[in-house]
Amino acid sequence: MKVQILVVPYDSGHKDVRMGRGPKAFLESGLVGQLQKDGHSVEVEEIELQNFFCSEVSAAFQINRILSKRIQGLVEQGKFPLVLSGNCNCSVGALAGTGCQEAGLIWFDGHGDFNTPESTPSGFLDGMALAIATGHCWRKLAATIPGFQPLAEHDVILVGARHFDEEEKKLLDRSGIAFVSSAFIRHLNIVEALKPAIAALEPRVKKVHLHIDLDVLDPKQTPANQFSPPNGLLAGETELAIRMIRGRFPVSSACLAAYDPEYDPHRSTAQAGIKFVQTLLS
Repeated sequence: MKVQILVVPYDSGHKDVRMGRGPKAFLESGLVGQLQKDGHSVEVEEIELQNFFCSEVSAAFQINRILSKRIQGLVEQGKFPLVLSGNCNCSVGALAGTGCQEAGLIWFDGHGDFNTPESTPSGFLDGMALAIATGHCWRKLAATIPGFQPLAEHDVILVGARHFDEEEKKLLDRSGIAFVSSAFIRHLNIVEALKPAIAALEPRVKKVHLHIDLDVLDPKQTPANQFSPPNGLLAGETELAIRMIRGRFPVSSACLAAYDPEYDPHRSTAQAGIKFVQTLLS
């Protein structure tokens, strides 16, 4: 497969700090070499903000506009876009670039990412990424991303989330998003827990974008960042879920996000992320 890795080394508009260091850490941990060993053709490019000084909001949407345009070109060339990003909201640009029509979204995350500016107690834009993708907030700016259309809630599966703000959880509970909680996964197993949501999504979409925020993983074994909530998924069961998704849908693009190498001294999480990519592309 022809794989184009898009490195987005920004966290809240700041380059190469905190989770913005994650994308390059994956490269330093051997991602390209592993994919080449698997027989893939791999090219790497870095996405750069055009303005040196900009707010978190303007930076996020500028990055998404750049990503969407670039990914549209990659799709035309028959290349698979793999986004390595500091923040989760880059998946909005990836979705737009591969085309939102007849697309589903499978979102692995330790958090809901379903806040809006009215519900958030922190103001953290990245906690609104899934709400942006489904048209609940920042609609005017999202409309500036080439190709973006809000996804229907019932075309989204949220997997592994276990930490929510109070108002955010109410919004999620009222939505049509299929929520497969980490507690439900513990009660059954990852494959059985996902089956109903995937079966419901399958006839409605022709492709999916796969989003993996690495804080979906349990921080005791695979710590991703300072925000990782306890009792997350195991790397092995996440890999099983990716294999299941790949077997049921064409995956049009993928994003690996929110990895801060400072919290992963033994690089166990980096290696888990690399294995997820290998599984997806195998």
